Amino acid sequence: MKVLLILFMTVSIHAFAEDDRVDQRQENQEQRIEQGSESGELTDREKTRLENKAKHIEKREEKMKADGKFTRKEKVRIERAQDRQSKRIHRKKNNARKK
Repeated sequence: MKVLLILFMTVSIHAFAEDDRVDQRQENQEQRIEQGSESGELTDREKTRLENKAKHIEKREEKMKADGKFTRKEKVRIERAQDRQSKRIHRKKNNARKK
């Protein structure tokens, strides 16, 4: 019985850590967008578009978690969306626009 409890707790902690990683990554991207806006690397229009896409990703994540489960497949979908968003942020911040 103790072994099952420990196994369950380990799996739960692992799943919680994966959720935290998705959330932390989202927070990091939001900070990168804000930093790019403050430094002049992003125009107001670029900032708005990147923020809107970030909100869309968050809404997708919330919808996936609404049933009380966040499956590995759903997590992979969110991570791929975050990968694309990260590339967008990088491209927009480094598009060689003069300040």
